[in-house]
Amino acid sequence: AMALKKYATSTGKPVLSSWMGGPDVEEGAKALRDSGIPCYRYPDMACRTFNYMNEYRNNLETNFERIDMQSRLGELQGAREEATKLINDIRKTGRTLMTEAESKKLLKLYGLPVTACEVAQSPKEAGEAAQKIGFPVVVKLNSTTITHKFDVGGVKLNLRSKEEVEKAFVEMKESVSRLASPEGFEGVTVQPMISLKGYEIILGSSLDPQLGPVVLFGMGGSLVEVFKDSALGLPPLTANLATKMLHQTKIYTALKGIRGMKGVDTDKLKEIMVRFSVM
Repeated sequence: AMALKKYATSTGKPVLSSWMGGPDVEEGAKALRDSGIPCYRYPDMACRTFNYMNEYRNNLETNFERIDMQSRLGELQGAREEATKLINDIRKTGRTLMTEAESKKLLKLYGLPVTACEVAQSPKEAGEAAQKIGFPVVVKLNSTTITHKFDVGGVKLNLRSKEEVEKAFVEMKESVSRLASPEGFEGVTVQPMISLKGYEIILGSSLDPQLGPVVLFGMGGSLVEVFKDSALGLPPLTANLATKMLHQTKIYTALKGIRGMKGVDTDKLKEIMVRFSVM
């Protein structure tokens, strides 16, 4: 016990002890307590106290938010009004599904970064939109009824000329009409082709029957259902809550940089998560 006294203040970390033996070790236990090291009769009591300390720290961190992020979120009041109008207009048509272009407009209202997205109703419009955006581009099905675009040939990647884009429009219209229905084809969207080098993540939300809105963050991509690397949080998030969600996932290690790949801007990622959570 006397040898342990020096660790009471030298490590900069909380030190707990369990000095078992009852009256026979009381002198040693008193020496530890006098030096500032709490002493418990049994190890489980020390472990329980340590857990309480950790929970207390987490609760304190949750109550403090970065002022700069809070100030940036103040601009969202106007976005809420526009977003409400956008959603109400869609509901008036009897729809519960947004097109990709509509969903990107909603995300953009809340300051979330999205790729350019031009809607085209003819091959000529698609080609002109591609020239405006710059090659290479992606052409995707624009539909208010079809959600799984790949299943009906509704995605054309890495198109590098106006002619390729116009051809993709015609082929997509034929494919959708054959595999789904002519009514399911409502034009296309033209978007820039994003580099495949990077990380795919998922950020989403669903309504839990008991908890209400729940935010999900984790590894994205085609294998999202296989690895199931994700974390859940209750909105609205704070920067600290977003940080904890990141730390709960395995993909976070890769996001910090791995095998020569540059790490992502985690502060920007946390801001995106917070903005998404207040939608």
